[in-house]
Amino acid sequence: MTPDQQLIILKLQIAASILMGLDYFMPESWREKANEKAKAYFSGVQSRIDSDITSAWEYIKSKVAKIITAVVMLGLAFLMLYFKSLPIIVESPVFLSLWSIAPLLLFTGGFLTLFSIFMDILLPVGLGGLFRALTTFILGSPKGPLAAIGFICLCLSFFLRYNYIGNV
Repeated sequence: MTPDQQLIILKLQIAASILMGLDYFMPESWREKANEKAKAYFSGVQSRIDSDITSAWEYIKSKVAKIITAVVMLGLAFLMLYFKSLPIIVESPVFLSLWSIAPLLLFTGGFLTLFSIFMDILLPVGLGGLFRALTTFILGSPKGPLAAIGFICLCLSFFLRYNYIGNV
């Protein structure tokens, strides 16, 4: 491990010990105020994430016809490629040319359509789902949001240490 990597891990562990230690060393009234402010912040973050995920699902529902059409296009392209010896019965050069180009066009059209829809939902559903899980853990922690953030810092430091040691 490089010194920079060790320093990152040490900073995460210091942050974790401070945040998790607040439960023991901070007066009850201060801890409640800090936890309430953190809960209010993470509740706002969670509601924004929920609205993003809901709008992504609405976007998927509005694109169902395009998704089905793209999947059918991909299926036809693979069937045409599978039955590539079928046109030998018809020896017309025009038919053979069309039979060769059609799967390429079908595959390209279907793939690009699915890819554009997937790119539009990747960020809200993919990253949004991860942040939704983190905010649910933080808000549902019995020790409070600050201790939960400390625990996440500690887990992240363990993960980084394992990752750095494993990639040597």
